[in-house]
Amino acid sequence: MKLPPAIKIIAALLIASPLFNYVFTAYKLNLRLDEPLLVFRNLSLLVLFLFFAPAAAGLGLMRIRRWGWRLFVGYGIILIAYNTSVLLRRLDGENIFLYAHTIIALILMFYFLRKDIAAPYFSLETRGRRRSRRTPASLNVSINGETKALRDISRKGIYVLFPSCPLRLNSRTEVILNAGKESIVVTGGIVRIDQDGVGIAFRDMNRKLWKKVSRALKEEAAQIAS
Repeated sequence: MKLPPAIKIIAALLIASPLFNYVFTAYKLNLRLDEPLLVFRNLSLLVLFLFFAPAAAGLGLMRIRRWGWRLFVGYGIILIAYNTSVLLRRLDGENIFLYAHTIIALILMFYFLRKDIAAPYFSLETRGRRRSRRTPASLNVSINGETKALRDISRKGIYVLFPSCPLRLNSRTEVILNAGKESIVVTGGIVRIDQDGVGIAFRDMNRKLWKKVSRALKEEAAQIAS
């Protein structure tokens, strides 16, 4: 699965952040860069976690792992809370780095909490046990005006046979399901792209629409069986 360039850049910066943190901490403590034991000896367990957690989170985000997304969100919450407590105790120009750090963390938190950005980390095809039952289907579906065939479907989303799909990961698209005699229009987000097709997560599939799709699937199965 391909990641958008923005997520790759953010993940790479997170992986490299312990190095930046080390240089900044050594400078603030008036210690030399070749004295790591002295630098780390002055840090609490909480600060050590904030020191190294972003590297692990960045690796998880780069590899599109759910734990990476969760670790990043947890790290962001703890970082914002810690920086805020420090700033409330001491508001002065020396903490300009913390001001900037907190603002950047807030922006990144809002970015990764967006449904379309978080979707690939909670993909239709979760590793291990699947979170929703998927049914093989041969209904036709229209995506941006192109008619394609389904491979399978669940209430959470669909997998469409769409080689060389021009759509990008996390992009939104209109999906028209040709369910029996009627067409059902839903909004979807691209959560997976591979050589055979794309995985699309539904954004607004409600119970009423799903009943129509289920009915069409049953009619399709009955026609195949007859």
